[in-house]
Amino acid sequence: MSSYFMMFLFASKKLKSSDDIEDITAQSLNTHLMGEYAGNEWGVGRELLWAPSTSSPHPSEVLPGLYKVQGETVQAMIGAIYHQHVRKTLYLVEFLSNFIFSTQGGAVAQRVFHTRLLPLLLVPGGIPQQFHGPVRAFRDRMGGSTGPLLVPNEKQTLKVEAPPTS
Repeated sequence: MSSYFMMFLFASKKLKSSDDIEDITAQSLNTHLMGEYAGNEWGVGRELLWAPSTSSPHPSEVLPGLYKVQGETVQAMIGAIYHQHVRKTLYLVEFLSNFIFSTQGGAVAQRVFHTRLLPLLLVPGGIPQQFHGPVRAFRDRMGGSTGPLLVPNEKQTLKVEAPPTS
């Protein structure tokens, strides 16, 4: 997720040379923030089996732990999407000289990240204000918050040729 976000930042015209990319990434992808906004929006807490380490009846003492756990669950969901859609097909052609790996996992996970997750983090303390417009524009370019996640013509194929044998 950090890689997706950093690539987004580097491509943004709103990024200034004085901006600290690591700080912006850490602030924007904070697990508590993801848990509070994305975790709640996605209903993670309704499916999560978690008990707070304190028996305090005060939500202010319990919610930070819940948000942290929900945030880590959101991260795991993005990773699961990546692995669910990876198709590693190995074709042996010309006696092991060519290997073709086909994968859509990265494209689908990136699409979920940019269209479903980042827009939920456009909140105070989340993604800095200067990037709110670019996040929305990128979401819209990728099909919007309800657009398709698996796009057939985005099939990515990497062809790696084995070195010639001597």
